[in-house]
Amino acid sequence: MTIFKKIAIEPASLASWEKFRYVMEKLHFSNGLVLSKFPKRWERELLDNLDVGDIERQRIITKLQSYKSDRMVPSGTAYEPKLSWVENIQGRFSELNVDKVLASTTDKLNVKDCLVSTPDEADDDYFNDSRELIVENTSTGLCNPAEMLLSCSEGAIFVDPYLQLYKGSAYLKTIIKFSEMAASFGKCKEFTLVTRECNAPKNGAKDLDKLFTEAISPVVKSNFKIVVKFIDDATSTHPLHARYFLTEKGGLRYDKGFQSAWPPVKVDVSLIDKGMHNELYERFTSPDFYQIEQTCIWSA
Repeated sequence: MTIFKKIAIEPASLASWEKFRYVMEKLHFSNGLVLSKFPKRWERELLDNLDVGDIERQRIITKLQSYKSDRMVPSGTAYEPKLSWVENIQGRFSELNVDKVLASTTDKLNVKDCLVSTPDEADDDYFNDSRELIVENTSTGLCNPAEMLLSCSEGAIFVDPYLQLYKGSAYLKTIIKFSEMAASFGKCKEFTLVTRECNAPKNGAKDLDKLFTEAISPVVKSNFKIVVKFIDDATSTHPLHARYFLTEKGGLRYDKGFQSAWPPVKVDVSLIDKGMHNELYERFTSPDFYQIEQTCIWSA
């Protein structure tokens, strides 16, 4: 179960600057709702159907450049150019796996288990979804909410002050599952694990190299890197407390961290808003944050 929802939007339904701005500002990984690009050339179809002046057209072109990275994902679904967008939706709906559809008119749309609307009728309630998810803290249960981020991000950061890495540890089981999912998509090639210095293994990099070679290599095969950073809370400007999963696209807060359990219990996973995500991502990717620490690097 993922916390993120996908919406398919008919390009022609956003022909004006007002409709384009209204709808597209509702979408973002940090809002939990992203555009599933259908057809693949969704941006070109949008531009071809615009009914705006030169100034507004340029505004839309500029916005699209930034929107590609923070609120759009490929649909991965074939599109038949000879058919209308609505006809394509009707014929490919089961493959699209979207939660919402926005079209110029809903008269001819007949799709089940999906919220359908037009830009004029779609209000805040239409776009808003729960920002929290309750999952079982098995390795799979903890991994699934991050599926969409893993599918389209180049790297991921795990922040957990209690993360312990040794053979058979409940944390390692979760990292293995995340690694397996990342490898299945083929996009994400690097994990950074951030935890307290007290969790460092006795022999440091030597122990972790052996551990990851045995546990992670069979899952990721090759071209994958794990960086582990052990932070001294006493000297850090931001002592570790909360548990986060961060990528360049967005982030999630794991209320109880990444420790799997059996039998499992219910735990909360929630979206991190855009402002907080930007702050956290900048913090944990900045070299200045890691002035005093131990770093271990492993590559498959």
